[in-house]
Amino acid sequence: MITPEPVKMDNPLLQLPPDCASKITFSPHIAGITKQAFRRMHQTVWQNFLAVSRGEMPCNIVNEKGLAISNSLL
Repeated sequence: MITPEPVKMDNPLLQLPPDCASKITFSPHIAGITKQAFRRMHQTVWQNFLAVSRGEMPCNIVNEKGLAISNSLL
């Protein structure tokens, strides 16, 4: 796990030489795969879907610039 998430572009792990970087895989932190966690994730996904369909801002935005670009395409 890398803290903070999302990883900052100045993180030293992103500056590794190519021969080292090619041996590393970054993946998102997964808090847990329990029934409760899955339900919460499912609920959040649908809440975000409904918010966006109403023209509202979804929760937990990581890339606001990307959201602005996608909104301009609508």
